Amino acid sequence: GSVYALASAAGCGLSHAEWLAVDLAFVERADAVLRLPGESTGADMETAHAAAKGIPVFSSVADVVAWFSE
Repeated sequence: GSVYALASAAGCGLSHAEWLAVDLAFVERADAVLRLPGESTGADMETAHAAAKGIPVFSSVADVVAWFSE
């Protein structure tokens, strides 16, 4: 929410749905996704989208480091 709010305040003119469409395109190009703690509908959508695309989703930096080290 806060990143979207900042982008909205900056006058980018994107709706929340448009912002998520752009964001999910970036998720599709990611090697992995790190889900930070806290409630976030957008982050939940990102992690679900990543998982649906076969992109690994992690919940800790240690898991990312272990995956990257393999």
